[in-house]
Amino acid sequence: MSQSPAILYAFRLTGHGGAEPLEPVEGGLIPALAGATPERPVWVHLNGGPAETRAFLDTVVQAGLIPPMALDALMAEQTRPRCLPMDPGVQINLRGVNLNANADPEDMVSVRLWVSASLAFSVRIRRLLAMEDIRQALEEGKGPQTTGDFLVQVARALGLRVQPVVDALKEEIDTLEEEAEGQHTQGLRDRLAEERRRIIALARYLRPQVDALDTLLGLDLPWLSHRRRQQLATTADRFRRLTEDLDAARDHAAVLQDQIAAALADRLSRTGFSLTVLASVFMPLSFLTGLLGINVAGIPFAEAPQAFWWVCALLVLLAVGQLAFFRFKRLL
Repeated sequence: MSQSPAILYAFRLTGHGGAEPLEPVEGGLIPALAGATPERPVWVHLNGGPAETRAFLDTVVQAGLIPPMALDALMAEQTRPRCLPMDPGVQINLRGVNLNANADPEDMVSVRLWVSASLAFSVRIRRLLAMEDIRQALEEGKGPQTTGDFLVQVARALGLRVQPVVDALKEEIDTLEEEAEGQHTQGLRDRLAEERRRIIALARYLRPQVDALDTLLGLDLPWLSHRRRQQLATTADRFRRLTEDLDAARDHAAVLQDQIAAALADRLSRTGFSLTVLASVFMPLSFLTGLLGINVAGIPFAEAPQAFWWVCALLVLLAVGQLAFFRFKRLL
Protein backbone atom coordinates (compact mmCIF):
# COMPACT_ATOMS: atom_id res chain seq x y z
CA MET A 1 0.00 0.00 0.00
CA SER A 2 1.12 3.54 -0.71
CA GLN A 3 3.27 5.36 1.83
CA SER A 4 1.92 8.70 0.64
CA PRO A 5 0.20 10.68 3.42
CA ALA A 6 -2.55 11.51 0.93
CA ILE A 7 -3.56 7.92 0.08
CA LEU A 8 -5.00 5.89 2.93
CA TYR A 9 -5.56 2.88 0.70
CA ALA A 10 -6.23 2.04 -2.92
CA PHE A 11 -7.80 -1.14 -4.34
CA ARG A 12 -8.61 -2.63 -7.69
CA LEU A 13 -11.89 -4.49 -7.31
CA THR A 14 -11.87 -8.01 -8.66
CA GLY A 15 -15.55 -8.00 -9.56
CA HIS A 16 -16.27 -10.89 -7.19
CA GLY A 17 -16.31 -9.08 -3.83
CA GLY A 18 -12.55 -9.02 -3.34
CA ALA A 19 -9.84 -6.49 -4.14
CA GLU A 20 -6.16 -6.21 -4.96
CA PRO A 21 -4.14 -3.54 -3.12
CA LEU A 22 -2.52 -1.09 -5.53
CA GLU A 23 1.09 -0.06 -5.15
CA PRO A 24 2.35 3.06 -6.94
CA VAL A 25 4.63 2.40 -9.88
CA GLU A 26 6.52 4.88 -12.03
CA GLY A 27 4.04 7.69 -12.56
CA GLY A 28 2.27 6.96 -9.26
CA LEU A 29 -1.23 5.54 -9.35
CA ILE A 30 -2.14 7.27 -12.59
CA PRO A 31 -1.40 4.24 -14.81
CA ALA A 32 -3.56 2.02 -12.61
CA LEU A 33 -6.35 4.61 -12.58
CA ALA A 34 -6.17 5.06 -16.33
CA GLY A 35 -6.37 1.30 -16.81
CA ALA A 36 -9.45 0.87 -14.64
CA THR A 37 -12.51 -0.68 -16.30
CA PRO A 38 -16.15 -1.11 -15.21
CA GLU A 39 -15.43 -4.82 -14.71
CA ARG A 40 -12.30 -4.10 -12.61
CA PRO A 41 -12.77 -0.62 -11.16
CA VAL A 42 -10.39 1.18 -8.82
CA TRP A 43 -11.23 2.71 -5.45
CA VAL A 44 -8.87 5.24 -3.84
CA HIS A 45 -9.54 6.42 -0.28
CA LEU A 46 -7.81 9.72 0.53
CA ASN A 47 -6.92 11.68 3.63
CA GLY A 48 -8.26 15.21 3.11
CA GLY A 49 -5.89 16.81 5.60
CA PRO A 50 -2.42 16.79 3.96
CA ALA A 51 -1.51 19.19 1.16
CA GLU A 52 -0.34 16.17 -0.85
CA THR A 53 -3.98 15.15 -1.34
CA ARG A 54 -4.79 18.18 -3.48
CA ALA A 55 -1.55 17.66 -5.40
CA PHE A 56 -2.48 14.05 -6.09
CA LEU A 57 -5.97 14.99 -7.24
CA ASP A 58 -4.46 17.70 -9.44
CA THR A 59 -2.52 15.03 -11.29
CA VAL A 60 -5.72 12.98 -11.64
CA VAL A 61 -7.50 16.01 -13.11
CA GLN A 62 -4.61 16.71 -15.48
CA ALA A 63 -4.80 13.10 -16.65
CA GLY A 64 -8.44 13.72 -17.56
CA LEU A 65 -9.74 11.09 -15.14
CA ILE A 66 -12.01 13.39 -13.12
CA PRO A 67 -13.44 16.85 -13.95
CA PRO A 68 -11.90 19.96 -12.33
CA MET A 69 -15.14 20.63 -10.46
CA ALA A 70 -14.74 17.31 -8.69
CA LEU A 71 -11.40 18.41 -7.26
CA ASP A 72 -12.94 21.43 -5.53
CA ALA A 73 -15.87 19.38 -4.27
CA LEU A 74 -13.66 16.62 -2.88
CA MET A 75 -11.39 19.10 -1.08
CA ALA A 76 -14.10 21.45 0.26
CA GLU A 77 -13.56 22.32 3.93
CA GLN A 78 -17.25 22.46 4.86
CA THR A 79 -19.76 20.14 3.26
CA ARG A 80 -23.39 19.16 3.57
CA PRO A 81 -24.93 16.02 2.07
CA ARG A 82 -25.66 16.61 -1.61
CA CYS A 83 -25.45 14.93 -4.99
CA LEU A 84 -24.28 16.59 -8.22
CA PRO A 85 -23.80 14.99 -11.64
CA MET A 86 -20.25 15.60 -12.92
CA ASP A 87 -19.73 13.89 -16.25
CA PRO A 88 -18.66 11.13 -16.57
CA GLY A 89 -19.63 10.40 -12.97
CA VAL A 90 -21.34 11.82 -9.94
CA GLN A 91 -20.12 13.71 -6.88
CA ILE A 92 -21.90 12.98 -3.62
CA ASN A 93 -21.26 14.11 -0.05
CA LEU A 94 -22.54 11.95 2.79
CA ARG A 95 -22.26 12.01 6.58
CA GLY A 96 -21.78 9.29 9.19
CA VAL A 97 -21.89 9.29 12.97
CA ASN A 98 -18.64 9.99 14.75
CA LEU A 99 -17.68 6.80 16.57
CA ASN A 100 -14.07 7.82 17.20
CA ALA A 101 -12.73 7.74 20.76
CA ASN A 102 -13.80 10.65 23.00
CA ALA A 103 -16.10 12.00 20.28
CA ASP A 104 -19.81 12.77 20.22
CA PRO A 105 -21.66 10.54 17.72
CA GLU A 106 -23.85 13.46 16.63
CA ASP A 107 -20.71 15.36 15.55
CA MET A 108 -21.11 13.72 12.17
CA VAL A 109 -18.11 13.00 9.94
CA SER A 110 -18.27 13.78 6.23
CA VAL A 111 -17.10 11.63 3.34
CA ARG A 112 -16.80 13.16 -0.12
CA LEU A 113 -17.22 10.80 -3.06
CA TRP A 114 -16.70 11.00 -6.79
CA VAL A 115 -17.78 7.86 -8.62
CA SER A 116 -17.89 6.86 -12.26
CA ALA A 117 -18.25 3.53 -14.05
CA SER A 118 -14.61 2.56 -13.45
CA LEU A 119 -13.30 4.90 -10.71
CA ALA A 120 -14.28 5.74 -7.14
CA PHE A 121 -12.56 8.39 -5.04
CA SER A 122 -13.44 9.01 -1.41
CA VAL A 123 -12.00 11.74 0.81
CA ARG A 124 -12.37 12.07 4.56
CA ILE A 125 -10.96 14.55 7.06
CA ARG A 126 -11.66 12.50 10.17
CA ARG A 127 -11.67 8.74 10.55
CA LEU A 128 -14.97 7.19 9.47
CA LEU A 129 -15.63 3.61 10.54
CA ALA A 130 -18.14 3.01 7.75
CA MET A 131 -15.34 3.28 5.17
CA GLU A 132 -13.26 0.83 7.15
CA ASP A 133 -16.25 -1.52 7.05
CA ILE A 134 -16.00 -1.43 3.24
CA ARG A 135 -12.28 -2.11 3.36
CA GLN A 136 -12.77 -5.06 5.71
CA ALA A 137 -15.51 -6.48 3.50
CA LEU A 138 -13.16 -6.33 0.50
CA GLU A 139 -10.43 -8.10 2.42
CA GLU A 140 -12.93 -10.82 3.35
CA GLY A 141 -14.14 -11.17 -0.25
CA LYS A 142 -17.58 -9.73 0.60
CA GLY A 143 -17.07 -6.21 -0.67
CA PRO A 144 -18.47 -4.25 -3.62
CA GLN A 145 -18.13 -5.72 -7.08
CA THR A 146 -18.71 -2.53 -9.10
CA THR A 147 -18.65 1.20 -8.45
CA GLY A 148 -22.46 1.16 -8.26
CA ASP A 149 -22.22 -1.55 -5.65
CA PHE A 150 -19.58 0.56 -3.87
CA LEU A 151 -22.05 3.47 -3.56
CA VAL A 152 -24.72 1.12 -2.23
CA GLN A 153 -22.43 -0.37 0.41
CA VAL A 154 -21.13 3.02 1.55
CA ALA A 155 -24.66 4.38 2.03
CA ARG A 156 -25.77 1.15 3.74
CA ALA A 157 -22.78 1.15 6.11
CA LEU A 158 -23.48 4.77 7.08
CA GLY A 159 -27.12 3.91 7.78
CA LEU A 160 -26.25 0.85 9.86
CA ARG A 161 -23.91 2.95 12.00
CA VAL A 162 -26.52 5.67 12.55
CA GLN A 163 -29.36 3.33 13.58
CA PRO A 164 -27.99 2.40 17.06
CA VAL A 165 -27.30 6.05 17.86
CA VAL A 166 -30.88 7.07 17.05
CA ASP A 167 -32.25 4.07 19.00
CA ALA A 168 -30.13 5.03 22.02
CA LEU A 169 -31.47 8.59 21.83
CA LYS A 170 -35.06 7.35 21.86
CA GLU A 171 -34.37 5.05 24.79
CA GLU A 172 -32.75 7.87 26.75
CA ILE A 173 -35.80 10.09 26.27
CA ASP A 174 -38.05 7.21 27.40
CA THR A 175 -35.87 6.88 30.51
CA LEU A 176 -36.18 10.59 31.20
CA GLU A 177 -39.96 10.32 30.87
CA GLU A 178 -40.04 7.50 33.45
CA GLU A 179 -37.92 9.57 35.84
CA ALA A 180 -40.22 12.57 35.32
CA GLU A 181 -43.28 10.43 36.11
CA GLY A 182 -41.55 9.35 39.31
CA GLN A 183 -41.24 13.02 40.29
CA HIS A 184 -37.46 12.84 40.05
CA THR A 185 -37.10 16.06 38.09
CA GLN A 186 -33.81 17.15 39.61
CA GLY A 187 -31.42 17.76 36.73
CA LEU A 188 -33.88 16.43 34.13
CA ARG A 189 -34.19 19.74 32.30
CA ASP A 190 -30.45 19.92 31.61
CA ARG A 191 -30.32 16.29 30.48
CA LEU A 192 -33.37 16.77 28.29
CA ALA A 193 -31.91 19.91 26.73
CA GLU A 194 -28.75 17.93 25.91
CA GLU A 195 -30.78 15.19 24.21
CA ARG A 196 -32.67 17.79 22.16
CA ARG A 197 -29.35 19.30 21.09
CA ARG A 198 -28.17 15.88 19.91
CA ILE A 199 -31.39 15.32 17.98
CA ILE A 200 -30.99 18.66 16.21
CA ALA A 201 -27.35 17.90 15.35
CA LEU A 202 -28.25 14.54 13.81
CA ALA A 203 -31.28 15.82 11.90
CA ARG A 204 -29.20 18.67 10.49
CA TYR A 205 -27.37 16.22 8.23
CA LEU A 206 -29.67 13.21 7.98
CA ARG A 207 -32.48 15.16 6.35
CA PRO A 208 -30.37 16.47 3.42
CA GLN A 209 -28.77 13.02 3.21
CA VAL A 210 -32.17 11.63 2.20
CA ASP A 211 -32.44 14.34 -0.46
CA ALA A 212 -28.94 13.51 -1.74
CA LEU A 213 -29.79 9.82 -2.15
CA ASP A 214 -33.11 10.67 -3.81
CA THR A 215 -31.23 12.91 -6.25
CA LEU A 216 -28.77 10.10 -6.96
CA LEU A 217 -31.65 7.75 -7.72
CA GLY A 218 -33.08 10.28 -10.16
CA LEU A 219 -29.89 10.52 -12.25
CA ASP A 220 -29.43 8.61 -15.50
CA LEU A 221 -26.30 6.61 -14.67
CA PRO A 222 -25.84 3.59 -16.95
CA TRP A 223 -23.38 1.98 -14.52
CA LEU A 224 -25.94 2.07 -11.69
CA SER A 225 -28.00 -1.06 -12.37
CA HIS A 226 -31.66 -1.51 -11.58
CA ARG A 227 -30.81 -3.84 -8.69
CA ARG A 228 -28.39 -1.29 -7.20
CA ARG A 229 -31.04 1.41 -7.55
CA GLN A 230 -33.46 -0.74 -5.59
CA GLN A 231 -30.84 -1.25 -2.89
CA LEU A 232 -30.13 2.49 -2.77
CA ALA A 233 -33.85 3.18 -2.53
CA THR A 234 -34.02 0.82 0.45
CA THR A 235 -31.14 2.66 2.10
CA ALA A 236 -32.77 6.02 1.36
CA ASP A 237 -35.94 4.73 3.03
CA ARG A 238 -33.84 3.72 6.06
CA PHE A 239 -32.49 7.25 6.36
CA ARG A 240 -36.02 8.61 5.86
CA ARG A 241 -37.27 6.46 8.74
CA LEU A 242 -34.37 7.64 10.87
CA THR A 243 -35.30 11.27 10.26
CA GLU A 244 -38.92 10.43 11.13
CA ASP A 245 -37.70 8.76 14.33
CA LEU A 246 -35.71 11.89 15.14
CA ASP A 247 -38.76 14.06 14.50
CA ALA A 248 -40.82 11.86 16.83
CA ALA A 249 -38.08 11.93 19.47
CA ARG A 250 -37.84 15.70 19.18
CA ASP A 251 -41.60 16.09 19.65
CA HIS A 252 -41.52 13.62 22.54
CA ALA A 253 -38.72 15.60 24.17
CA ALA A 254 -40.62 18.88 23.68
CA VAL A 255 -43.76 17.45 25.33
CA LEU A 256 -41.68 16.01 28.17
CA GLN A 257 -39.94 19.34 28.68
CA ASP A 258 -43.31 21.07 28.87
CA GLN A 259 -44.48 18.51 31.42
CA ILE A 260 -41.39 19.05 33.55
CA ALA A 261 -41.79 22.83 33.33
CA ALA A 262 -45.48 22.52 34.31
CA ALA A 263 -44.60 20.24 37.26
CA LEU A 264 -41.95 22.66 38.48
CA ALA A 265 -44.34 25.60 38.11
CA ASP A 266 -47.03 23.69 40.05
CA ARG A 267 -44.51 22.86 42.78
CA LEU A 268 -43.46 26.50 43.04
CA SER A 269 -47.11 27.56 43.14
CA ARG A 270 -47.88 25.13 45.97
CA THR A 271 -44.84 26.27 47.91
CA GLY A 272 -45.78 29.92 47.43
CA PHE A 273 -49.37 29.22 48.53
CA SER A 274 -48.18 27.42 51.67
CA LEU A 275 -45.96 30.38 52.57
CA THR A 276 -48.89 32.74 52.00
CA VAL A 277 -51.12 30.74 54.36
CA LEU A 278 -48.40 30.69 57.02
CA ALA A 279 -47.92 34.42 56.66
CA SER A 280 -51.68 34.92 57.00
CA VAL A 281 -51.64 32.95 60.26
CA PHE A 282 -48.68 34.69 61.84
CA MET A 283 -49.38 38.24 60.67
CA PRO A 284 -52.20 38.98 63.18
CA LEU A 285 -50.29 37.14 65.90
CA SER A 286 -47.23 39.26 65.22
CA PHE A 287 -49.35 42.40 65.21
CA LEU A 288 -50.89 41.51 68.57
CA THR A 289 -47.59 40.65 70.23
CA GLY A 290 -46.03 43.77 68.80
CA LEU A 291 -48.89 45.91 70.09
CA LEU A 292 -48.57 44.45 73.60
CA GLY A 293 -44.85 44.89 73.53
CA ILE A 294 -44.76 48.68 73.10
CA ASN A 295 -42.99 50.47 75.92
CA VAL A 296 -45.73 52.93 77.03
CA ALA A 297 -47.93 53.21 80.12
CA GLY A 298 -51.45 51.84 80.19
CA ILE A 299 -50.83 48.36 78.87
CA PRO A 300 -53.80 46.25 80.12
CA PHE A 301 -53.00 43.66 82.75
CA ALA A 302 -49.39 44.78 82.84
CA GLU A 303 -49.27 44.15 86.60
CA ALA A 304 -51.32 40.93 86.60
CA PRO A 305 -49.17 37.86 87.47
CA GLN A 306 -51.07 35.58 85.04
CA ALA A 307 -51.22 38.06 82.15
CA PHE A 308 -48.46 36.32 80.13
CA TRP A 309 -50.31 33.00 80.13
CA TRP A 310 -53.58 34.70 79.24
CA VAL A 311 -51.89 36.29 76.22
CA CYS A 312 -50.38 32.95 75.20
CA ALA A 313 -53.77 31.27 75.44
CA LEU A 314 -55.33 34.07 73.39
CA LEU A 315 -52.66 33.67 70.67
CA VAL A 316 -53.21 29.89 70.57
CA LEU A 317 -56.97 30.33 70.28
CA LEU A 318 -56.50 32.92 67.56
CA ALA A 319 -54.15 30.63 65.60
CA VAL A 320 -56.53 27.66 65.96
CA GLY A 321 -59.44 29.81 64.86
CA GLN A 322 -57.55 30.97 61.77
CA LEU A 323 -56.55 27.42 60.85
CA ALA A 324 -60.15 26.28 61.28
CA PHE A 325 -61.29 29.13 59.04
CA PHE A 326 -58.78 28.17 56.34
CA ARG A 327 -59.86 24.54 56.60
CA PHE A 328 -63.53 25.56 56.30
CA LYS A 329 -62.66 27.56 53.17
CA ARG A 330 -60.71 24.53 51.87
CA LEU A 331 -57.52 26.53 51.68
CA LEU A 332 -55.67 23.84 53.60
